[in-house]
Amino acid sequence: MITIEQAIDINEADVKIINKGLDANAMQLRGQKPVEFFAFFMRDEKNQIVGGCSGFMYYGCLYLDQLWIDAQYRGQDYGSKLVRAAEQMAHSKGCTFSTTETMDWEGLDFYKKLGYYLESEQHGYTNDAVMYRLRKDW
Repeated sequence: MITIEQAIDINEADVKIINKGLDANAMQLRGQKPVEFFAFFMRDEKNQIVGGCSGFMYYGCLYLDQLWIDAQYRGQDYGSKLVRAAEQMAHSKGCTFSTTETMDWEGLDFYKKLGYYLESEQHGYTNDAVMYRLRKDW
């Protein structure tokens, strides 16, 4: 008998099973290489994480999933440096474009300054928020 349960404390090993299943299916059906996850971190003099970005590369695309900089380090070009580091890594691995999503109160203008353009916007979020999907071709 099959059961469905909600995971409250998500176990990374369990999630990897899903990832491996998707990778195997993509390889079998389209010859696609496995999805590759990445993260870059900013650390202060105490080795504490004060910013970073993470995401994954799949099928020739770099997907920037998360970008965060502690408030005291914002406006000092660290976000741009993190994005460029991810783009350089992805370009060296054969990616030909990058994509990300950002909410209307976050980084739309930031990404546009880095050469990203608006592909779509999605409405319907709580508090009238808007999500923007952006792309940058190399």
